[in-house]
Order: sequence, then structure tokens, then C-alpha cells
Amino acid sequence: IENGDEEAVQEITRIRRKECDRKRRMNIAKYVKPNQGRMVMAVQVDENGTPVRYDSHEDIVRVVNSRIGQRYKLGLRSPLSMGQLAEDIGQYAEKEAAKRILDGTYEFPEGTDEALVELLKEAARIRVAFDTSNTEPDYVTVEDFISYWKSAREKTSSSDSGRHFGHYIAASDDPELAILHVESLNIAARRGTALDRWKSALTVLLEKVMGNILIEKLRAICLLEADFNWWLKMTFARKMMSDIRRQDMIPMEQVATA
Repeated sequence: IENGDEEAVQEITRIRRKECDRKRRMNIAKYVKPNQGRMVMAVQVDENGTPVRYDSHEDIVRVVNSRIGQRYKLGLRSPLSMGQLAEDIGQYAEKEAAKRILDGTYEFPEGTDEALVELLKEAARIRVAFDTSNTEPDYVTVEDFISYWKSAREKTSSSDSGRHFGHYIAASDDPELAILHVESLNIAARRGTALDRWKSALTVLLEKVMGNILIEKLRAICLLEADFNWWLKMTFARKMMSDIRRQDMIPMEQVATA
């Protein structure tokens, strides 16, 4: 300001005005919004009709692992996870049969669920159409990185490793740091190898209803590494979906109509 830098003055004024507006909105929301759930510090479970409360770290982890873990295993009830078909493709679709399904050359075992067969045949048709569409691999760019992280909320929870949103927001202001982050993501994508820190995530329990800590009534969210979560959004939700939408490959069954 002393040097007469009008551009700096305008930027500082803009930041201060933005912070004042945000504080004003937060003060209003404090009185007009209903009470929201918070992070859980204790859980309650129903054991033989008797409510039991656990509030130590060890007990909470033990109870949550045994109860919440079942929510992530519902897919095992699917016909895709049962019988000869499941054995043929493997748990991670790592066997040769998985490739043959997508190539359209797999012979489905007798008795396989008819709806599942039709679904997998449609997946194979889309895969073949996509492979012949001359679509080039679309990696994330420095522009993608900077555009997203410059507008990200620093207080967003993420990253068990400690590389929180603020780390990437700061990197978005330095083109060289942005290039470093983007290249590490693209190298991992090209090699098909996940970074070690991507292999762990943090499960957080939140109250759906203020004060209700019954474990069946808690919302469990899984926090991935911030850069990995962003890469998934850009690669699948934005770039891949844009490609298949542009080539009219999305089945009508997946499109809501009025």
C-alpha cells in the first residue's frame, strides 16, 4: 500500500470483503439453521435388548469394525458375487474370464441370473464401442489442478496421511508445484499403480440426528486422500462421462426423464 500498488490494494480489499460476507452468513446460519450432527465421541449399541454405551477409543474401534463393516459387504449378496461366474472372474476381476466378458466372447454358466447376463453383455457392447471410437487417453492437466484447488474449501476434511486440502490449495498458486503434483498423478495412472498412501482411508462417523449415537443411526463416511479423490472425480466423473455422453453411449435406462 505504501508503494502505491493499486492492484494489491484492490486484492486485499476483495479478500477482506469476502471474509466479512462469509462471517455475516455464518452468524445468520447459526440462528436460522437446524442443529446438525457432529463427529461422534461415543457410540451406543443394542445388545440383547439392552443399550450399551462405549466411549473409549479401543471400544469404539472394536464395535465400529464389527457393525459398520457389514455395510460395505452388501455387494456380496449380488448374483455377480456368487456361483461359477464369481469364481471365473475372481474377486477383483483379475482372471481371464473378466476380459472375455468385456470382449463379448464369454459363455455364461447355465443358471446365471438373466438380468445380470444382459447387464454384462451391454457393458461389453459399450466397451467395444468405446475402444473403436479413437478416444485418446485423457490425463489430468495443470490447468485442471489449478482451476479446482484455487476454489476448494480449505476446511474440508481429508487425507489420513496429513496432506490436507490446504496443501494443494497452496500448491495451486505455484505452477512448478502444480506440475509436480499433476505429473505424479499421471505417472501413477499410466503405470496402473496406486501410491501407498492411497491404499488407506479414514472412516468418520457423524450423527444423522443431533444427540443420537445409536450405531445403526450413524452416518459413516470414508475420507480418501485429497489428491486421489480429486483424480477420481476428474478422470471418471468428468472426463470419462463427458466422452461417453458426447458419443451417445449412455443407455436410456440410466437417464432420468420427466
